[in-house]
Amino acid sequence: MTEAVAYDWDSFESFRTPAFPEPTGSTDATDERLVSYTIDHSQSTDVSTTYSAQVAALESRFGEAAAELRRYARYADGWDGYRARSFGDHVLGTAKSILAFSQLKLMADSQIPELVTTGPASDGSLDVELRSKSKSLFVTIYPDQPDLRISAILGRDSLEEVRPFESMALATWLDWLFDTATLPPPLDRDQ
Repeated sequence: MTEAVAYDWDSFESFRTPAFPEPTGSTDATDERLVSYTIDHSQSTDVSTTYSAQVAALESRFGEAAAELRRYARYADGWDGYRARSFGDHVLGTAKSILAFSQLKLMADSQIPELVTTGPASDGSLDVELRSKSKSLFVTIYPDQPDLRISAILGRDSLEEVRPFESMALATWLDWLFDTATLPPPLDRDQ
């Protein structure tokens, strides 16, 4: 049985790691995304070690992105030496929500992105970027706008859409990042 990672939203740091039962000598092969386990104990994989390594990799990548957000929260107007806007609660809060949802979804799916990062812009917007192999997903959060710009890039192909933050839509884009070979069609706003 796994347990969801809980977050301290003020500091956005995970404070409890999932629990995974120790192997007992038999396997439930229903979820091979997490487990490579054989009945021959001399060649068994320690399930908890494998799972812990995945959790550590996810926490590291998402933890670094969360640290970037905490740093951006301290930026004052003019942080770029010119006329850059500071980052408001809407932008930072939405970025935190995107990171938290993405981390939990990818943990549940046993997927580890190659890159998780954020990028500040002088207009007070932020990008959240997730990358897996040749695919990149950018989510841009603008101040004073409820909608997000979602950009998916695969080689020279790209697709963009503007929509409100919805976990189901983000889940579909995260699935694309790891599972499909082509860009997804634009998502229906009425779903």
